[in-house]
Amino acid sequence: MTLLFRDLADVSEEVRSLLCVWRNDPFISKSMISCDFITEEQHLMWLDSVLKGQSSKVSVVFYEDKPIGMVSIRDIDFVQGHGEWGLYIGERDYIGRGLGSLMVQHIVGWGFSDLGLRRLYTSVLSTNERALAMYIRHGFRVEGCWREHLLRDGKAVDIYWMGMLRSEWAPSRY
Repeated sequence: MTLLFRDLADVSEEVRSLLCVWRNDPFISKSMISCDFITEEQHLMWLDSVLKGQSSKVSVVFYEDKPIGMVSIRDIDFVQGHGEWGLYIGERDYIGRGLGSLMVQHIVGWGFSDLGLRRLYTSVLSTNERALAMYIRHGFRVEGCWREHLLRDGKAVDIYWMGMLRSEWAPSRY
């Protein structure tokens, strides 16, 4: 399985608009820290800030020439050497095929090798057990927990904070 990662600046407006459609899909948004609906105006403002700024990198993920999701590293601090990463597969037919693992591998290499960061971190809802297990398989450690931080469907949900240092990264595993 080969994935292609295209910088946000190098994809069409149509593909960029897919990011908002995917992000607003309840299946995707339920796993996000913020599950608020994103308006077109908010999406365009986000696109503009990513395209003009240096603290966020976003790539659209393609599988067999079809856009299927996105990966990002945001809040990049090149002085301190860290950034927060995220991903999602927006096309439901592609979930459960092992593509998420390939996306995590890409993010880790991108952050440590390409961007020269020292630390990568992310957050995951305690209810997103598949993502949590995948991140651990790829070498991320739970570094903290914000207990009962969010309400989802009327139930309190924890947020786990996970991180990896470049010194812990084993590129040979991939």
